[in-house]
Amino acid sequence: MELADLPPELMPFAARLRHLDCVIEREILRLRARYQLSLDEFRGLYVSDEQVDRLVDGPVSDGSDGERVAGDRMDVLHIARLTRQARLLHATAAGIEDRLAMLAVRCSLSPVECDLVFLALAPELEPKYEILYAYLNDDVARKWPTLHLAQRLLDERAATANRVRQALSPAGTLLRERLVILGDAGNRLRGGGHQGFALAPPAVQFLLDLPPGSAILANCAVRGTAAQPSETVPVVEALAARLRRLPAVLAQPAPPLLVFAGEPGSGKGEAVHALASDIGLPVVTLDLAAIGADEAVATFDALALELKLWPALPRIVGADCLHDAEGHANTAAGPFLRWLRAWQRPAVLDIPRGFAWRRLLPELRGIEFDFDGGGYAHRSALWRTLPAEHGIALDGADAALLAGRFDFSAGQIGAALADAATLAQLEGDGVPVTFAHILRGARAGADQHLGALATKVVRGQGWDDLVLTPGTRGRVTEFTVAIRQRHVVFAEWGFGARLGHSGSLVALFAGASGTGKTMTAGVIAAELDIDLYKVDLSGLVSKYIGETEKNLDRVFDVARKANAMLFFDEADALFGKRSEVKDAHDRYANIETAYLLQKLEEHPGVVILATNVKRNIDEAFSRRLQYVIEFPLPEVRERERLWRGMFPAAAPVRDDVDFAFLARQFPLAGGHIRNVALDAAFLAAQADDAIDMRQIVQALARQYAKQGKIPSPGEFGPYYPLVAVREAR
Repeated sequence: MELADLPPELMPFAARLRHLDCVIEREILRLRARYQLSLDEFRGLYVSDEQVDRLVDGPVSDGSDGERVAGDRMDVLHIARLTRQARLLHATAAGIEDRLAMLAVRCSLSPVECDLVFLALAPELEPKYEILYAYLNDDVARKWPTLHLAQRLLDERAATANRVRQALSPAGTLLRERLVILGDAGNRLRGGGHQGFALAPPAVQFLLDLPPGSAILANCAVRGTAAQPSETVPVVEALAARLRRLPAVLAQPAPPLLVFAGEPGSGKGEAVHALASDIGLPVVTLDLAAIGADEAVATFDALALELKLWPALPRIVGADCLHDAEGHANTAAGPFLRWLRAWQRPAVLDIPRGFAWRRLLPELRGIEFDFDGGGYAHRSALWRTLPAEHGIALDGADAALLAGRFDFSAGQIGAALADAATLAQLEGDGVPVTFAHILRGARAGADQHLGALATKVVRGQGWDDLVLTPGTRGRVTEFTVAIRQRHVVFAEWGFGARLGHSGSLVALFAGASGTGKTMTAGVIAAELDIDLYKVDLSGLVSKYIGETEKNLDRVFDVARKANAMLFFDEADALFGKRSEVKDAHDRYANIETAYLLQKLEEHPGVVILATNVKRNIDEAFSRRLQYVIEFPLPEVRERERLWRGMFPAAAPVRDDVDFAFLARQFPLAGGHIRNVALDAAFLAAQADDAIDMRQIVQALARQYAKQGKIPSPGEFGPYYPLVAVREAR
């Protein structure tokens, strides 16, 4: 094939291909001169001499008279002439700036290594070389270059032969950089000098000027280029200033690992793309969670080569999947750490807030950037600016209310606004987006579930349904106002920074069972329009070491993300006084208590602890309580309100029900009154009758029996005979 006949895509390799043809022809002539080919009848049966002659540009000629020169008459002068021609072509090829020259620069390849790469590339450029390699390997099935063949084609001198062997050794650049792989299509090739080699797919794509796209990286690595001006990254100015200085930091040799910590939508992605734009690189997002257990080594080998050939800024996500719930590393952890240690260029580790990345990467130097550190002021600014970008009108007061209620990142605010627009569209064409739509969209984005650890409390009661003593009601009102205004005090007025406070509010509701603690928490949540999660301590506290802490982490994390109040009922089971250490169980129980103290201090939300006996709460917890609200048993006036309000308007209640007597005679808490009223309603429904004093008295007698008491004439007074009627039945 003449150079002019080459396809356009092969023209950059024209001189190198002609040189390869020349050295192959020379090798064929050498072997024929020694009767190693022409007398081999079996070789000719599979690949004929005539076919080989056609593939190496026609009949082998001595260059003078155009007549065929038989193998047995080939003289040394003609081989020498081909050798000189090969050297001239090789020098010409080395002077051409093609993709192979670019590869040599990026991977620091020697001339011998470049020749070996081109030997392996040739079959990708022209299928004839598979036949020629099989012919010279004396094996029609081996259509790839081998160590012995490379030594013969490049030069027979011992010095070059040694360089070829060194270049294909495990310590050589070709194997170390994964440019060349030993083997072909999964076949086990012969070892030693018969060991075959082939180019790695990324190297082939690079040399053919194709875009990157390794099959093994398809599911876990995404390459993208997005022009992101640094001034548009939605972060606070202090963080933005640090990010703008990063290009200078990354210019130094062996730059530190950049750790971007924050929730989804906090601006981490925009910051990565802005940084990549500043340093002139695309971004490759590597999802560690998408790497198969048996593909980890091959994946990181392919990634290392792809980033070498197509430089990019790696953004690593999913690092929390490298360890299971017990803290054991999975199979991808080792290859990932080896690759990251060897990577001496800029990289970004994208992690959720609170992820212990230093424990995962103890040997690496890294700088962490907190993308969740904007606080209330930053959220207020986002709620004021982002709605306008979505074409939604939102006044400053509503923006402040949303900022205080939802601890949202910029991405979450954008998602809530998009949901609000959809909700408005579903109501009809032209319906404007209102604050109610935005609130619904934000609540939907904040709603999360805790499974067996906690349940979301849904209550319909309001302040009118809440029966408390005046003193208790006043303290509850103060606590509610404090929750609403806590961002003003801690953020705007600076008390959070001055006191080193996370912005949390912790209250203790102390009182006997049934005095309205849970109901009060529900009314507060309804008033503030935030979610209330009631924590199930039986599911939270585990007998297994470390499990309680993990459960606590999950509870507080979900509460923070969902912007919800946490309600710990019977909290003295977990918040109780620490005991004297007598055994390992006591020691670990105290560790759990100390860990819980730490979580209370770090949590930026609202926590309500409920206990039947206030003195059982550990003193260390008491010091962290901003509010302690007593829930005493209701007085006569409150009890009568409870009795009257316990029966719905639709319930049939006879006029003979003496609410004043019930309130005066029976010092019950609201929860007990509720049980009596409900029991009386079922008794009346069973008799197909209205609720009267008889059913209520009988239900009271049952309540006494549950408490281990015996009804007496002194307490039940004139209604005591109704108890006897029930017992007679």
